[in-house]
Amino acid sequence: MPRISSCWITALIIFTSFFATDHLSASTCPEVEPAAAEIIKQAIAAHGGKTALRSIHTQREIGKTTIYLKGEVFRESDYLSLQQAPDKFYKESPTGLPPFHEKLIFATDGKTSWTQNDGALAPYALPPEESFPVSEEAYPYFFTLCERGVRVIYQGAMDLDGESVHHLSYIFADERVEDAYFEAGGGLLREVSRNIQTSQGPALSRRRWLDYRPVSGVLLAHRQESIFPPDEHHVSLISKLEINVELADHLFQLPPRPVLGPEHLQRLAGRFRASDQVFIIVHSDAGLTIELPGKAPEVMIPVTPERFLFHDGRGPGSAMGNVRFDLDVEPDRLVLRLRQKDVAAEREGD
Repeated sequence: MPRISSCWITALIIFTSFFATDHLSASTCPEVEPAAAEIIKQAIAAHGGKTALRSIHTQREIGKTTIYLKGEVFRESDYLSLQQAPDKFYKESPTGLPPFHEKLIFATDGKTSWTQNDGALAPYALPPEESFPVSEEAYPYFFTLCERGVRVIYQGAMDLDGESVHHLSYIFADERVEDAYFEAGGGLLREVSRNIQTSQGPALSRRRWLDYRPVSGVLLAHRQESIFPPDEHHVSLISKLEINVELADHLFQLPPRPVLGPEHLQRLAGRFRASDQVFIIVHSDAGLTIELPGKAPEVMIPVTPERFLFHDGRGPGSAMGNVRFDLDVEPDRLVLRLRQKDVAAEREGD
């Protein structure tokens, strides 16, 4: 299956690379080879210059992403992306699955990362260990290289996909190595590649920026590609791109939850049986929790008076479960949606 969420997280790192405060650039960093510093200087100028790049505070983007597997189209989806300095991000793509889960969402307000994905009927906050990574530097291949302990080596000129480029290697403080390729004729950043670990061993992943167009004084790519080994290719075509537009803070915040009274919550608590499985829902001052067979209790997150979310496991391999109560029948019923499968259960007698 394609790495939908990985693609969006990669996009988050790419898109947040427009925002940060400025410090030292390559020209004053002894860890950057002189030849590499000159290439970076040309690249900054080609993209619009330091002043213009550092003046970008917000960005709104509309486009379409196509995912290819083994050269064949797997999925196409429109998307809306919003960014606000220094660390706010929101990206949504329609799913066409009303009335709930109408959008696939990844977002952060700088404090809380939240999402709505294939396993959840509504947005929910991510635990800290799953929060989206946000780059501390807006242009990680241009600025604050000294402060971040980045070494840059000029590897020479070469041909990349039929285009003459300059090849620079960036060695980061954590010893991660990324190779960046800048257009030889104009200085634009074309590609960044790095080795990643896959189930089949080490492999090369690539990010590409193409079709640069002027936007309010800077050049921004309107075609972005992510290539994941062995055979996955994401292509994003941007149809509308604006910078320094006004964006309200609430756009990046997790939507508020409904407040449900204790009498309603107590009404939902009980033991529910589906064949040989028993699900226990407990009401306390903190709300509702659900206990699945063989698992620890999990907090139930209200979506509507009848619908709730909960974590089905923690860490790698975890997912979101959904509960839908049907209180208009006798006895009460609920439907659990676990791992894309529905399980119907009825309330047991006291």
